[in-house]
Amino acid sequence: VLRPKDPLFLISSFQHKLKLLENYDVDFVLAPEFNLEFASQTPQDFLRWLHKLLGFSYLVLGPDARFGKNREGSPEIVQSESAKLGFELIYLPRCKKEKQSISSSLIRQTIEQGDFKKLEIFLGRPYSLLSKVCTGKGKGQALGFPTANLNVKGFCLPPLGVYIVSLICDNQTLEGIANLGVAPTLKNTEFPTLEVHLLDHSSSLYEKSVEVIFHDFLRPET
Repeated sequence: VLRPKDPLFLISSFQHKLKLLENYDVDFVLAPEFNLEFASQTPQDFLRWLHKLLGFSYLVLGPDARFGKNREGSPEIVQSESAKLGFELIYLPRCKKEKQSISSSLIRQTIEQGDFKKLEIFLGRPYSLLSKVCTGKGKGQALGFPTANLNVKGFCLPPLGVYIVSLICDNQTLEGIANLGVAPTLKNTEFPTLEVHLLDHSSSLYEKSVEVIFHDFLRPET
């Protein structure tokens, strides 16, 4: 919306974020559409809208949280609004691991380096992608190696190549080998595709949402 020619690549899909939040005691998630009109709100207008909608008593923010038009929602402005609206403001301390401050920029950099051990430390979980299985060209099936093809357009991705992975679907964990590359089987798409070959599994996963956990890099794409 704000940088259409230079968008940030996703660490996790929205669906994946919701799945992760299921592990915590979260009552509900509010997800308003983020468009240019929404982005043009002042921090004061945004806080008043949010407080009227939810009537919260506490607002907990990350250490670098700034919001509103031009990121004008500084701690001073938010503190001023908290006094007017009657809620308590809490800024969380910065999280550090391996003597580094955890941030989305650091995580994206580590994904691009393919350092899965560090990613697990930074994320607090194994690095994975959650996406829907889409239709392929059927060439893998014809060769006797059926694959689950995942659309990973828009994601921040590790280096192209072949990986040892696990795939989770319907609470079942399946082991496999994945090829991350530009149309690994046919070499004819502009964006990378993740093709997962599952060991000892032949049922169709088409249109199911699956989570692919990356374990180890085997070799570059050929």
